[in-house]
Amino acid sequence: MAVSTFTAEDYARMEAEIEIGLGVSGVATDIYKPPEEEIDMDTVSIVKEVAETLRSPAFQKLLEEISKVTAPGAMIKDTITKDDPEYKLVHDAMKSCVTLQTEIARVHKFIRHKYKKYYKELEQFVVEPIQYSRIVKIIRNDIDLEPYVDTLRSYGFDSTTIAKVIVTRSTCTMAENPSLNELKCIEEACDEMMSLEEAKQFVLEYTQLRMNHIAPNVSAIVGTAIAAQLIGIVGGLDNLTKLPADHLPNLGKSQNLDGENRADQSQYHGCFLLNCDIVKSQEPDFRDRALKMVSNKIILAARIDANRFAPDGSKGALLREKIIRQIDGILDGTIQSTYKPSFQRKRPREQQDLAILAAARNELAMRQQITAGPVGYSPYQVAPPQPAIPPQYQHH
Repeated sequence: MAVSTFTAEDYARMEAEIEIGLGVSGVATDIYKPPEEEIDMDTVSIVKEVAETLRSPAFQKLLEEISKVTAPGAMIKDTITKDDPEYKLVHDAMKSCVTLQTEIARVHKFIRHKYKKYYKELEQFVVEPIQYSRIVKIIRNDIDLEPYVDTLRSYGFDSTTIAKVIVTRSTCTMAENPSLNELKCIEEACDEMMSLEEAKQFVLEYTQLRMNHIAPNVSAIVGTAIAAQLIGIVGGLDNLTKLPADHLPNLGKSQNLDGENRADQSQYHGCFLLNCDIVKSQEPDFRDRALKMVSNKIILAARIDANRFAPDGSKGALLREKIIRQIDGILDGTIQSTYKPSFQRKRPREQQDLAILAAARNELAMRQQITAGPVGYSPYQVAPPQPAIPPQYQHH
């Protein structure tokens, strides 16, 4: 077994490079890119035209290999090296997770496109793809949804969403009545969505189990699930080490949001790192700063994992603690930073002047209404003094 030449001095040097924003030589290859051309759903008649992964021989072979290595009698490995055949299997599994997620988004768009002429308001209340397909399959073309309340609650829908769906469904106007063939096509798409989600969860559970062997330090920072998504979408751990840190926040971010779903800017259309607990726990105005901190440390942790320097994930745990301490120091003021909480930020001078002028005008209008003689006002009363307007805003 070859001994790694990655020393503590190399670790310190690379950490210094990250801190000052330097990169490394090389270009990440085989990086996954979402398709540039959108599929015209008007030309698609069945869901199998937009989702083909489940029926592909390569994916079926991948599922068989995963089942073999995860069988009860399979050998348990302490580590997985690049020479191990399972190393390639893990990377193929991570890539398939990204492909499955892409097809889930396509099927979701297909269902919404086919079902919106019967119940367009539904997509405003149920945004998540899996939940949307479930509720579509339950209510179908029924107008009275009272009998389905218990079923919807069993699938995790809250009372507010159920009430909105019932009320809008009873008052919505359908452009046309769906035919039996159209309803069957929509139900097949809902079943395809469930199958894609089940396959994705199966593959994702395997990648999470093996992620502590492939990238233990990256997993220590963001968790095995997000680590698997990051490594899978760039095509391997080596590509992640060559990726600039400022590119990480764009991984997983939807590039082509259709106009129907543009109002939803939730985590389902955000990058992978937005689901990290370190970033998610911050205030909205500080998340961008926290996202940059996490991105820098992930690249450093990926280089450590690529050189097998800390296979126990200890360096990743230290980097995570460093991020948390740095964030806490910035927020409580012990670390000097340009960041200011929103309630402490001062508005520009021009905005302050405009605010003063607006307040003076409002007060002047109020005084004029009082002087004009409301109910109970006596003309013999002395008029209240006029507010003082700043000299720079007085008209000459």
